Amino acid sequence: MQIKKLLEKYISKKPPEIVWQKTEVRKTEAAPLKIGVAFYYKNIDQYPPPWINKCIESMRQQTYNDFDVYVLNYGEMDDHSFDFTMGNNLYYLHKPLGNYADAMNFVYSKIFETCDVSVNTNIDDFYSVRRIEALLQNLKDGADIASSNFRVIDEYSNVTYSPSFNNVNIYGMLCKGLNPVSNPCHLMKKAVFDKLQFDSTLVPVEDMDFWKKAIESGFKIAVNKRYLHYYRMHPKQATHQYK
Repeated sequence: MQIKKLLEKYISKKPPEIVWQKTEVRKTEAAPLKIGVAFYYKNIDQYPPPWINKCIESMRQQTYNDFDVYVLNYGEMDDHSFDFTMGNNLYYLHKPLGNYADAMNFVYSKIFETCDVSVNTNIDDFYSVRRIEALLQNLKDGADIASSNFRVIDEYSNVTYSPSFNNVNIYGMLCKGLNPVSNPCHLMKKAVFDKLQFDSTLVPVEDMDFWKKAIESGFKIAVNKRYLHYYRMHPKQATHQYK
Protein backbone atom coordinates (compact mmCIF):
# COMPACT_ATOMS: atom_id res chain seq x y z
CA MET A 1 0.00 0.00 0.00
CA GLN A 2 2.77 2.37 0.92
CA ILE A 3 4.66 1.46 -2.27
CA LYS A 4 1.52 2.18 -4.30
CA LYS A 5 1.14 5.62 -2.72
CA LEU A 6 4.75 6.42 -3.37
CA LEU A 7 4.42 5.42 -7.02
CA GLU A 8 1.28 7.52 -7.43
CA LYS A 9 3.04 10.42 -5.82
CA TYR A 10 5.90 10.42 -8.31
CA ILE A 11 3.89 9.32 -11.35
CA SER A 12 1.42 12.16 -10.86
CA LYS A 13 4.20 14.68 -11.05
CA LYS A 14 4.63 16.31 -14.43
CA PRO A 15 8.00 15.62 -15.95
CA PRO A 16 10.27 18.63 -16.02
CA GLU A 17 9.78 20.76 -19.07
CA ILE A 18 12.72 20.67 -21.47
CA VAL A 19 13.44 23.90 -23.23
CA TRP A 20 15.32 23.47 -26.50
CA GLN A 21 17.52 26.37 -27.43
CA LYS A 22 18.29 26.86 -31.10
CA THR A 23 21.98 27.41 -31.63
CA GLU A 24 22.73 29.42 -34.72
CA VAL A 25 25.75 28.13 -36.63
CA ARG A 26 27.32 30.93 -38.55
CA LYS A 27 29.34 30.12 -41.64
CA THR A 28 32.59 31.97 -41.85
CA GLU A 29 32.83 33.49 -45.30
CA ALA A 30 36.27 33.82 -46.80
CA ALA A 31 37.42 37.36 -47.37
CA PRO A 32 37.20 38.40 -51.03
CA LEU A 33 40.39 37.97 -52.99
CA LYS A 34 42.23 41.21 -53.66
CA ILE A 35 43.00 41.49 -57.37
CA GLY A 36 45.58 43.47 -59.32
CA VAL A 37 45.36 43.99 -63.09
CA ALA A 38 48.65 44.39 -64.96
CA PHE A 39 49.17 46.56 -68.04
CA TYR A 40 52.71 46.90 -69.35
CA TYR A 41 54.33 48.20 -72.51
CA LYS A 42 57.67 49.38 -73.87
CA ASN A 43 56.92 51.41 -77.01
CA ILE A 44 53.23 52.10 -76.80
CA ASP A 45 53.26 54.45 -79.78
CA GLN A 46 54.01 51.55 -82.13
CA TYR A 47 50.42 50.31 -81.71
CA PRO A 48 47.38 52.00 -83.28
CA PRO A 49 45.50 53.93 -80.57
CA PRO A 50 42.18 52.15 -81.39
CA TRP A 51 43.78 48.82 -80.40
CA ILE A 52 44.95 50.19 -77.07
CA ASN A 53 41.67 51.92 -76.32
CA LYS A 54 39.77 48.72 -77.16
CA CYS A 55 41.92 46.75 -74.73
CA ILE A 56 41.48 49.33 -71.97
CA GLU A 57 37.74 49.61 -72.53
CA SER A 58 37.26 45.82 -72.49
CA MET A 59 38.88 45.75 -69.04
CA ARG A 60 37.05 48.85 -67.85
CA GLN A 61 33.71 47.18 -68.68
CA GLN A 62 34.43 43.98 -66.72
CA THR A 63 31.42 42.59 -64.86
CA TYR A 64 33.78 42.03 -61.91
CA ASN A 65 35.51 45.35 -61.33
CA ASP A 66 36.72 45.17 -57.73
CA PHE A 67 40.42 45.40 -58.58
CA ASP A 68 43.44 47.68 -58.53
CA VAL A 69 45.32 48.61 -61.71
CA TYR A 70 49.10 48.62 -62.20
CA VAL A 71 50.43 50.28 -65.37
CA LEU A 72 54.11 49.69 -66.11
CA ASN A 73 56.03 51.48 -68.83
CA TYR A 74 59.25 49.50 -69.16
CA GLY A 75 60.70 51.66 -71.97
CA GLU A 76 63.16 54.52 -71.67
CA MET A 77 60.58 57.31 -71.91
CA ASP A 78 57.77 57.64 -69.38
CA ASP A 79 54.43 57.96 -71.15
CA HIS A 80 50.94 58.54 -69.71
CA SER A 81 49.18 59.24 -72.98
CA PHE A 82 46.32 56.78 -72.34
CA ASP A 83 43.71 56.81 -69.60
CA PHE A 84 43.78 53.58 -67.58
CA THR A 85 41.27 54.77 -64.99
CA MET A 86 39.12 51.85 -63.84
CA GLY A 87 38.49 49.65 -60.81
CA ASN A 88 39.62 50.97 -57.43
CA ASN A 89 43.19 52.27 -57.26
CA LEU A 90 45.51 53.13 -60.16
CA TYR A 91 49.30 52.88 -59.88
CA TYR A 92 51.70 54.10 -62.59
CA LEU A 93 55.16 52.53 -62.66
CA HIS A 94 58.19 53.32 -64.80
CA LYS A 95 61.26 51.11 -64.96
CA PRO A 96 63.36 50.39 -68.08
CA LEU A 97 63.59 46.62 -68.54
CA GLY A 98 64.91 44.21 -71.12
CA ASN A 99 61.76 42.47 -72.34
CA TYR A 100 58.14 41.72 -71.52
CA ALA A 101 59.01 38.73 -69.28
CA ASP A 102 61.12 41.03 -67.10
CA ALA A 103 58.16 43.43 -67.12
CA MET A 104 55.73 40.69 -66.03
CA ASN A 105 58.00 39.70 -63.16
CA PHE A 106 58.41 43.31 -62.03
CA VAL A 107 54.76 44.34 -62.18
CA TYR A 108 53.64 41.06 -60.56
CA SER A 109 56.09 41.63 -57.71
CA LYS A 110 54.39 45.00 -57.11
CA ILE A 111 50.89 43.52 -57.40
CA PHE A 112 51.61 40.73 -54.94
CA GLU A 113 52.83 43.13 -52.29
CA THR A 114 49.16 43.71 -51.47
CA CYS A 115 47.07 41.47 -53.76
CA ASP A 116 46.12 37.79 -53.83
CA VAL A 117 45.58 37.42 -57.58
CA SER A 118 47.23 38.93 -60.65
CA VAL A 119 45.43 39.52 -63.96
CA ASN A 120 47.60 39.66 -67.07
CA THR A 121 46.82 41.68 -70.22
CA ASN A 122 48.23 42.37 -73.67
CA ILE A 123 47.87 46.02 -74.60
CA ASP A 124 47.11 45.12 -78.24
CA ASP A 125 44.50 42.43 -77.44
CA PHE A 126 41.02 42.72 -75.95
CA TYR A 127 38.78 40.63 -73.69
CA SER A 128 35.27 39.49 -72.97
CA VAL A 129 33.69 41.65 -70.27
CA ARG A 130 33.10 38.47 -68.24
CA ARG A 131 36.74 37.47 -68.30
CA ILE A 132 37.70 38.23 -64.68
CA GLU A 133 34.39 36.98 -63.30
CA ALA A 134 34.68 33.64 -65.13
CA LEU A 135 38.36 32.98 -64.43
CA LEU A 136 38.08 34.06 -60.81
CA GLN A 137 35.49 31.32 -60.40
CA ASN A 138 38.03 28.81 -61.75
CA LEU A 139 40.45 29.95 -59.04
CA LYS A 140 37.76 29.64 -56.37
CA ASP A 141 37.05 26.13 -57.64
CA GLY A 142 40.64 25.07 -56.97
CA ALA A 143 42.83 26.22 -59.86
CA ASP A 144 46.00 28.19 -59.12
CA ILE A 145 46.27 29.56 -62.67
CA ALA A 146 43.24 30.09 -64.89
CA SER A 147 43.10 31.01 -68.55
CA SER A 148 40.57 30.44 -71.33
CA ASN A 149 40.05 29.53 -74.93
CA PHE A 150 40.93 32.40 -77.26
CA ARG A 151 40.13 33.66 -80.72
CA VAL A 152 43.00 34.71 -82.96
CA ILE A 153 42.31 38.02 -84.72
CA ASP A 154 44.14 39.99 -87.40
CA GLU A 155 45.09 43.67 -87.58
CA TYR A 156 41.48 44.53 -88.43
CA SER A 157 39.99 42.51 -85.53
CA ASN A 158 38.68 39.79 -87.87
CA VAL A 159 38.62 36.36 -86.26
CA THR A 160 40.93 34.02 -88.16
CA TYR A 161 41.13 31.00 -85.86
CA SER A 162 39.38 29.73 -82.71
CA PRO A 163 41.23 26.77 -81.16
CA SER A 164 39.74 24.83 -78.24
CA PHE A 165 41.98 23.72 -75.37
CA ASN A 166 39.66 23.25 -72.39
CA ASN A 167 39.60 19.44 -72.58
CA VAL A 168 43.23 18.74 -73.41
CA ASN A 169 46.09 17.30 -71.36
CA ILE A 170 47.85 20.58 -70.63
CA TYR A 171 51.11 19.07 -69.42
CA GLY A 172 51.19 16.58 -72.29
CA MET A 173 50.80 19.36 -74.85
CA LEU A 174 53.47 21.48 -73.19
CA CYS A 175 55.89 18.55 -73.31
CA LYS A 176 55.25 18.35 -77.07
CA GLY A 177 56.06 22.04 -77.51
CA LEU A 178 52.44 23.13 -77.83
CA ASN A 179 50.93 25.83 -75.61
CA PRO A 180 47.23 25.49 -74.67
CA VAL A 181 47.39 28.22 -71.98
CA SER A 182 46.78 31.80 -73.11
CA ASN A 183 49.40 33.83 -71.26
CA PRO A 184 47.78 37.25 -71.97
CA CYS A 185 44.51 35.99 -70.47
CA HIS A 186 45.68 34.25 -67.31
CA LEU A 187 44.82 34.93 -63.68
CA MET A 188 47.31 33.68 -61.11
CA LYS A 189 47.32 33.19 -57.35
CA LYS A 190 50.12 34.70 -55.27
CA ALA A 191 51.32 31.28 -54.09
CA VAL A 192 52.47 30.43 -57.62
CA PHE A 193 54.54 33.59 -58.07
CA ASP A 194 56.01 33.19 -54.59
CA LYS A 195 57.65 30.01 -55.91
CA LEU A 196 58.18 30.65 -59.62
CA GLN A 197 58.99 33.54 -61.95
CA PHE A 198 59.13 33.88 -65.71
CA ASP A 199 62.57 33.19 -67.21
CA SER A 200 63.26 36.21 -69.42
CA THR A 201 66.07 34.36 -71.22
CA LEU A 202 63.49 31.99 -72.73
CA VAL A 203 61.33 34.63 -74.48
CA PRO A 204 59.14 33.97 -76.49
CA VAL A 205 58.48 30.55 -74.87
CA GLU A 206 58.98 31.67 -71.27
CA ASP A 207 55.32 31.05 -70.49
CA MET A 208 55.45 27.40 -71.62
CA ASP A 209 58.41 26.84 -69.31
CA PHE A 210 56.51 28.55 -66.49
CA TRP A 211 53.36 26.44 -66.96
CA LYS A 212 55.38 23.22 -67.00
CA LYS A 213 57.26 24.12 -63.83
CA ALA A 214 54.01 25.18 -62.15
CA ILE A 215 52.39 21.81 -62.86
CA GLU A 216 55.54 19.96 -61.75
CA SER A 217 55.40 21.97 -58.50
CA GLY A 218 51.86 20.75 -57.83
CA PHE A 219 49.91 23.80 -58.97
CA LYS A 220 46.71 23.37 -60.94
CA ILE A 221 45.98 25.09 -64.27
CA ALA A 222 42.46 25.46 -65.66
CA VAL A 223 41.51 26.47 -69.20
CA ASN A 224 37.98 27.86 -69.24
CA LYS A 225 35.87 26.66 -72.17
CA ARG A 226 34.59 30.18 -72.89
CA TYR A 227 36.33 32.35 -75.46
CA LEU A 228 37.34 35.24 -73.20
CA HIS A 229 40.41 36.51 -75.06
CA TYR A 230 40.88 37.99 -78.53
CA TYR A 231 44.55 37.50 -79.39
CA ARG A 232 45.82 39.87 -82.06
CA MET A 233 48.47 38.50 -84.43
CA HIS A 234 50.51 41.20 -86.17
CA PRO A 235 54.16 41.86 -87.10
CA LYS A 236 54.79 44.37 -84.29
CA GLN A 237 53.59 42.26 -81.37
CA ALA A 238 56.06 41.80 -78.53
CA THR A 239 56.41 38.03 -78.93
CA HIS A 240 57.55 38.56 -82.51
CA GLN A 241 60.11 41.16 -81.48
CA TYR A 242 61.16 39.27 -78.32
CA LYS A 243 60.83 42.41 -76.22
